[in-house]
Amino acid sequence: MSNKNKPPQVYEFPWPNEEKGYCLFPDILENNPKIFFHGTSESVLQRILYKGLQAPATLNSVSLATSSSPALGYACSKRSNVSPNGVVIAVSFEAIGIDHLRCEGDVSYMDDLSQQPLIVGYCIVPEEYAHV
Repeated sequence: MSNKNKPPQVYEFPWPNEEKGYCLFPDILENNPKIFFHGTSESVLQRILYKGLQAPATLNSVSLATSSSPALGYACSKRSNVSPNGVVIAVSFEAIGIDHLRCEGDVSYMDDLSQQPLIVGYCIVPEEYAHV
């Protein structure tokens, strides 16, 4: 997970998802305290892969969840007619540390975007998936 030259792993969306508690990734990622998850629309995936996580103009931070389950909800809420799929991105703070994250329960916020976590994987959330 610390190899910056290795492309992120693509994970297939697990159907049905309820059996895994709405978690999308293997336990080795889901249970790692230095791995966080970001949910968004698929339309911004390539920009994130090349430029890293970026706060929208209307916000000062990027939100990250401690498991992929809450990030799945964010990914579904960001889908639109223009971008019908969502995506959940797994990032590792192993190299830069998590001490600069602002934690509020199951969600943490990255206020300082000058140091980027390593993107270790992502899972496309298909438009057909109805999140409850």
